[in-house]
Amino acid sequence: MSRNLGVALFGGFILLAVGFVLWLPYNAGAVPEWKLRVVDRGGNPVVGVQAFQEWLDPIDDRITKTDSRSTDSLGEVDFPKRILHNRLALGRFYRGQIARVFVCRQGQFGEALFDVTNPKTLPLLKLKKGDCPFM
Repeated sequence: MSRNLGVALFGGFILLAVGFVLWLPYNAGAVPEWKLRVVDRGGNPVVGVQAFQEWLDPIDDRITKTDSRSTDSLGEVDFPKRILHNRLALGRFYRGQIARVFVCRQGQFGEALFDVTNPKTLPLLKLKKGDCPFM
């Protein structure tokens, strides 16, 4: 093998390796487990209502993913931890509000937001009077 061919093959290998590393997914954080209690305007637990969680995962071109769960007999709903992924080639990670939980019920609605710059989650989701702006 000639020296020029060896250098070209080595350079090609390096380019492939760099490309692979740039597109390899990595763990870029998480939306923590959320356990929320849903209450109506009077502070009473809302039982059996659907709560919806939406979150952004940067690797999926910022497509919103969703999950829904029903509140239990205490008005509580528990969403699991969501692992977020990214690629070095994307060069950015979304900062700010990356997830929310919302509820719509008989002329009432409510929402809780998760913001990575202020990760304290709300344990209480209180419904307000009005038409649901989320659906």
